[in-house]
Amino acid sequence: MVDIEEQAVQTYQNNITYFRENHRELSEKLDTFEMMLNDGTYKSNYDLEYINGAFDVKELSTNHYLYNENNQMISKTLLGRINLLKFSDSFEGFPLYNISPEKQKNLDDRTEGYEDILPIVNYYVNHTKMTESMKEIKKFIFIGVGLGSHLSLIHDKIQVKRIFNHRR
Repeated sequence: MVDIEEQAVQTYQNNITYFRENHRELSEKLDTFEMMLNDGTYKSNYDLEYINGAFDVKELSTNHYLYNENNQMISKTLLGRINLLKFSDSFEGFPLYNISPEKQKNLDDRTEGYEDILPIVNYYVNHTKMTESMKEIKKFIFIGVGLGSHLSLIHDKIQVKRIFNHRR
């Protein structure tokens, strides 16, 4: 247990050093937040605990755990949901308009600028099915990551080229 606590503290310190060197504005916010926690100006709502060989987040007001003390099982469940099926937790990054060549000749202001992409989109719409499997996933978006223990598992499974994380 002492080793994991030391490792967590060292990781935290390494992260703080990284932020100070590479993201000064965020570093200043983190310093202010830590100072407010230490002097009691801000009361912590959550606590990080190491339980049964994994970390979990405890909501202090309710004593409930974010991962219900089973972080590793949740990570494996999320990993099982990842696949290459088009209809499974994926979305198109571009509207799939099927505009005929005749209509393409009479585009209005709303579709101006799409002249070059519309034939490609039309081809895609007419030659693929949502039930097909993709060959690979090049970009993956995480909307909130929690503790992030599932991130490396997902990356190892699909070898994604680019990962995006939604930030507020």
